[in-house]
Amino acid sequence: MPHSYAQNVVHVIFSTKDRRRLLSKEFQPKLWAYVAGVCKNHQMHVDAIGGTDDHIHLLIRIPAAVSVAKAVLTIKSNSSKWANEQGRRFTWQEGYAAFSVSASLVPRVARYQHAGGPSQAHDVRHGIHCPIEETRREIRCELRVRMNVSHLRRSDNLGRRVPSASALG
Repeated sequence: MPHSYAQNVVHVIFSTKDRRRLLSKEFQPKLWAYVAGVCKNHQMHVDAIGGTDDHIHLLIRIPAAVSVAKAVLTIKSNSSKWANEQGRRFTWQEGYAAFSVSASLVPRVARYQHAGGPSQAHDVRHGIHCPIEETRREIRCELRVRMNVSHLRRSDNLGRRVPSASALG
């Protein structure tokens, strides 16, 4: 894709199998470094990485030709193989959570990951909501405003006024 440009920044979260506490404080820096190396080798840029003893958070930029699913599979398969080679009985849980992050929010999400968000023991669901919840509220508010005024100026392709579904009863 010589004339294509894409900026795919994704906050990815996945956990150890059965949420086992396999990522000790001593092992985390080694695993984070290895995961960063896997990303680099597959043309993914890591903006931030962190986690707790049972899950990992990544803020990564994925190339346009690579799907999120393929990127996560690459990271999980390579890192679990490496962890097992280090003498650990290690497996990642199936599945993951992935949220696109706008360029303007990258520094904020990275600060969250570096400032103790994922480094403190907490439920993964808590980590998902923290930096993203404000954006969700903004989106919901904007959608509500658009839906409330959408019936005012509705027209078909010929410019004729068409009543909205709410105006029809």
